Amino acid sequence: MLKLIKVMVVLKKANGFVLLDKPAGITSFQAVKRAEKILGSDRSGHTGTLDFNVTGLLVIALGEARKTLPLMMELDKTYEGIMHVHGVVAEQRLVDVFREFTGKIEQMPPVRSRVARKTRLREIFSLELDGKDGRDVRFHVHCQHGTYVRKLVHDIGERLGCGAHMSSLRRTAVGCFSINEAKPPERLSDNDIITISDTLERIGVKHVWLMNKESVVRKIRNGNPVRMCMIRKHDNIHEGEGIGIFQGRKIIAVGLALLDSDDWTKKKLLVKTDRVLNI
Repeated sequence: MLKLIKVMVVLKKANGFVLLDKPAGITSFQAVKRAEKILGSDRSGHTGTLDFNVTGLLVIALGEARKTLPLMMELDKTYEGIMHVHGVVAEQRLVDVFREFTGKIEQMPPVRSRVARKTRLREIFSLELDGKDGRDVRFHVHCQHGTYVRKLVHDIGERLGCGAHMSSLRRTAVGCFSINEAKPPERLSDNDIITISDTLERIGVKHVWLMNKESVVRKIRNGNPVRMCMIRKHDNIHEGEGIGIFQGRKIIAVGLALLDSDDWTKKKLLVKTDRVLNI
């Protein structure tokens, strides 16, 4: 019985986020499974796949935290890497082409991707040359979610006229989360779990706080939408925003704002309940 209680306690703790420094040579799925085993969770997800030989920050959602992942999928990403150019290119030429690929660009996903192969607009917030050693070019890129850096390097090579490929890549940030906060799988512990509430606050998710009544919580847990009579207070919210639905510090559910909070009245449905957390 004591052993069973201990396992249940571990599973209860494993509701939150961990920042993993993924090594090369394993898939993101394998990295997540390692974290699950160490932290005692049997369910998890993450905010964006890293290829087999790409290293760096993997934000992993454990247990019920998985249900809040839709609120995190649009976080921007930052990488540092090495591009190997297939010809002799002057440093100033690289700087000029990097400038051409800064801002909004059109990108066709690679053949091996999980999205439809049609041209998409993506924004490159910054693309900087960090140094050059022969044909190896060190770079730093801060980009919109869903940008394929390997494809970006290929397209830069085409613009240079000699071709290029990515020889190494490391993700250093996801939104406000930094690789400096991450740990390799073998060093993870329960102390590294960030609570769901703290995580949502860090990324700026808007909140609705429910009245302190069990009947109100029960309605939300049953999937009912949020109405004005249920709310104790709320942030300044805009239509279409993802919302955290709280009672005090405890998250009850996540939802979608149906109206700007300036237009909220007692007669309207305000927030559609999307996913209920069982914590």
